[in-house]
Amino acid sequence: MRTINKIFFEDQQDRKNSSFFNKPKYFSQRDKNRREEVLALITVGKIVDGMSLYKAAMIFHHGSTLAHLKKAWFLAQKSMLMKYKPAFWLYAAITDRLLMHQKKPQRFGTQYYKKDGHSPWVLYKTDPKITDPERKKYSVPPLAKTIALIKKLNKG
Repeated sequence: MRTINKIFFEDQQDRKNSSFFNKPKYFSQRDKNRREEVLALITVGKIVDGMSLYKAAMIFHHGSTLAHLKKAWFLAQKSMLMKYKPAFWLYAAITDRLLMHQKKPQRFGTQYYKKDGHSPWVLYKTDPKITDPERKKYSVPPLAKTIALIKKLNKG
């Protein structure tokens, strides 16, 4: 049985691979296998500390279903409650992605997308009541900074 560190490393390396977006079926199967490995580790009690919970949450965050996102949200929340700092941003990102799936405005402004391969990046609709100080609590940059990043991505 592989460790969460090895599974997480592989997950991150796949996303750095230039062919990642060109071979969705191949990488989808690899993601599925990693989720199964993580579930096995959880079952035998190998994922209990903040860092391991964060890494497990990241694996599920890369899933394709609402159930994967809900599991990721739960794991990130547990990690965050243990004060593992990187989990705060992940929790916010998963919260926003869950809201997107429900066709509701995101809270933190972490989610942006392309309608297709040729269209520009667009920030998903964001709840205007959420403030930058609230975002900061979750290690999310100010909304203006995210908008500037999206503009930069669209320039090339």
